[in-house]
Amino acid sequence: MLLTKREEQLLKAFLEFGKLSIDNISDILKVSKRTVYRTIADLTDSLATLDVDIVKEENKYQLLGNLENLSDFTTQVAYTRNERLNLITYQLLISDEEVTNDDLQEQFAVSNVTIIQDIADIEKRLKDFDLILERKKGYFLSSPTHNKRRVLAILLTNNISLPNFWKHDYNHFTIVSSEQLKQATEVFQRYQKELPEFDAKLTQFFIILLALTNWGQVELRATPVTKVSLEFSQKVFADFSRMSGQFYSLKEILYYAEMVDELAVKRQETPLFNENFDSEFFYNVSNLIDKVARYTKINFAKDQVLFKFLFNHIRLNLAVPLIFGLCQVILGKFFKSPKSISSFVQLGYLSLRLVG
Repeated sequence: MLLTKREEQLLKAFLEFGKLSIDNISDILKVSKRTVYRTIADLTDSLATLDVDIVKEENKYQLLGNLENLSDFTTQVAYTRNERLNLITYQLLISDEEVTNDDLQEQFAVSNVTIIQDIADIEKRLKDFDLILERKKGYFLSSPTHNKRRVLAILLTNNISLPNFWKHDYNHFTIVSSEQLKQATEVFQRYQKELPEFDAKLTQFFIILLALTNWGQVELRATPVTKVSLEFSQKVFADFSRMSGQFYSLKEILYYAEMVDELAVKRQETPLFNENFDSEFFYNVSNLIDKVARYTKINFAKDQVLFKFLFNHIRLNLAVPLIFGLCQVILGKFFKSPKSISSFVQLGYLSLRLVG
């Protein structure tokens, strides 16, 4: 039996106190009398399947029936819409079979219409990552697994807070074992000093991506990687292989080097002495900050601390975007259409929020 938080609270009150008046219940639940009547009705419906009823006697309510049936009940977790979108996306990414509408309705205790709307929003967002949602008897992602791995690492980084991550508390996200994530954390941090400085959240992403090695397939690009990234990846995988007892192919080592190269090594705010750097990225970010400076009347270029903060913030949000959030939508619009005045205005407000 699934109960909402409020129904569970009311049921526990009945079991503890026996008889309760409307005023008693209102005080316990801290809700209006109107809400109390609705909660009693909802709990009555939920208990009917267990042959338990809520009856009223002398202006007080109590439980009657086979109360021993109440020994085993579970609470329905109340998810926010954003949590639901992330959890449904997680299921779609890791599932080898179709995910049905009925399964999602039951899991999240929402209507068919709600799931349809959620799926539509998820489908639209995943297109930004070149992931295609298909519908047959259920929903599934038909895209190659190398696309899914990077998005899965982003989604896990989005949804596991840094304090929980360092405590190895991964909540619903169990696609990778806790032991493998601990090993990946230890190995990555052992050699991290060989890489340029970057945000702790980006560190978390690289650790999760490392732990996902051998999950699905990877596809290499023709772009050569820097010596820094390649040597880092080789050292990391040599130790990771010894710790995990698993074999990692050259393809996996090169893929990881590519990710480190693209998202960290080549994206530095002082690229002049680097072996190689992403000049287009550096130009776009610098141009963006310049445009925001003009809009906000704040000269970021003269404040190197603030410039570095903004640069790193933008780099992080492009490397590990919020899959269901505002910032990536705004940044995405800018980089797709740098002449868009509306994007500059939005970014101006965004930057004011960051520095305010």
